[in-house]
Amino acid sequence: ALTHHDPDAAVALLPSLDPRPSVGERTKAATPGGEKPISYNPTISLSNVMTTLAEHRPAAVVNASLRLAETPERAEIFAAALRTWATNDPPAFSKWLIAQPESAIRNEATTSLVKALTEGSDPDFPAAVRWAATLPDEGLLKGALMIWQERDPEAPARALPTLGLPADPAPRLLQYLRLPPQPAS
Repeated sequence: ALTHHDPDAAVALLPSLDPRPSVGERTKAATPGGEKPISYNPTISLSNVMTTLAEHRPAAVVNASLRLAETPERAEIFAAALRTWATNDPPAFSKWLIAQPESAIRNEATTSLVKALTEGSDPDFPAAVRWAATLPDEGLLKGALMIWQERDPEAPARALPTLGLPADPAPRLLQYLRLPPQPAS
């Protein structure tokens, strides 16, 4: 409840929570047919709180999750918070991303941003392509260009020279687009 009513207080509590997955305890009672659970008291885990809190304070959850040990739970929390933040506030997410050093974490965050910029109700394809071009693998860049071209067949080819991409990739990226045949000269 604290994550909904006072997200800032919840953020302050993050370091004190149990990083293990939530397991809870069941209270059992003897019945003629054997023991039956009569109540369930879930423990409050870091994973539960951070997942809920990511809806309200994704930046705080992203930064807090970076301080956790590498676990599957941390990876899930981090990925969910990245998606939420990139979708809900791309400009703030972009500022944070610019400050990150080259790393697998930065690549994961860049991937989340590119997906948010291409899949949203108001896509920003030029920004998505610029960000995707910073990734070592061109798969996401190719995907962003193709989605853009599906929405507006001529826009990517027109825009590529104006996006400020390095001189080498811009012409090479045209190969990913389905360009109409050019008339013979």
